[in-house]
Amino acid sequence: MNLPLPKDIRDNITNNTPNLSLKYYKWADFYNNDFTGFAENTKYEKPKFDFLKKFVELSGKDEYKQAFDIRKRLMEGIGITFAMTTESRLVFGMGYEHPTEIGFMFDWTSGLPVIPGSSLKGAARYAAETEKHECINEIFGAEKGDAQAGEIIFFPAYPCLINNNKPFLELDVMTPHYSEYYSEPAKNPPADWYSPLPLHFLTVPAGVKYCFRLAHRKNLRDKELPLLKKAENMLKCALSEFGVGAKTSVFYGYFR
Repeated sequence: MNLPLPKDIRDNITNNTPNLSLKYYKWADFYNNDFTGFAENTKYEKPKFDFLKKFVELSGKDEYKQAFDIRKRLMEGIGITFAMTTESRLVFGMGYEHPTEIGFMFDWTSGLPVIPGSSLKGAARYAAETEKHECINEIFGAEKGDAQAGEIIFFPAYPCLINNNKPFLELDVMTPHYSEYYSEPAKNPPADWYSPLPLHFLTVPAGVKYCFRLAHRKNLRDKELPLLKKAENMLKCALSEFGVGAKTSVFYGYFR
C-alpha cells in the first residue's frame, strides 16, 4: 500500500505494529494506490473482513500494554481509580464514518479502545437519576439555571491489558436483511426476499479489565472526599446495571 506521506516517514513506519487508530482511519489498505477510491474487489465482504481481522491480531502486541502503563504512570496521584471487567462485548463509535461502514472508538494517541469520559459521566448520571440519588447536581452539574459545572471529573477509561499477548479486540457480525430497502426505500419495499448482508465490526470482548478514574475538579489529588466515593458508586451501578456504549439493549457494554 502506498501511504500519502513523505518517503522518509514511510520508510520508518512499522506496519505490523502501528497505532490502531491511525491504521483504522488513515491506513485502510483496500483503497486504490492513487487514493481515488476503493479497490475493485471491495464490493465483496472478504477484503473488509481481512482488514478487520488484522486488528484482532495486532491488539495482542506488547506495545499497547506499554501504552497503558505509560498513561497510568503519568496519571498516578490524581483522584481515585477502580477496575471493572467487561461482562459482555463492548463497542463504541459505531456511527463514525468508515469504509467498512461501521466505525470504532480508538484513542488517537495510544490506539487503545477508549471509553470517553463524557459517556461515563452520562451513564453515571442516568443511573443516579434512576436510583434517585442525592448530590446529583453537585457531582454532575446543573442542567438548568446557571449551568454550574459538576465537581467531579470523569476521565476516559482504558483497558488494563493485564493478560500478556491476549488480544483486546474481537470481531462480531450483524446481518441486516433489508439493505436494499434501507438504501433506496422509494424503490424497494421492506420484503422478505432480500438476502442477508453480513457486516463485521470490531468489539472489545468479555473478560477485558478496564481502569476507571475520577477526580475532584478543585482537589485533583484528594482521594478521601465523600463526594468522590458517591460518584464511584454511581458509576459502578451504571456499568453493571445499565451498560455503556452502543447496543446496550442487547446486553453489550455491561461490566462486573
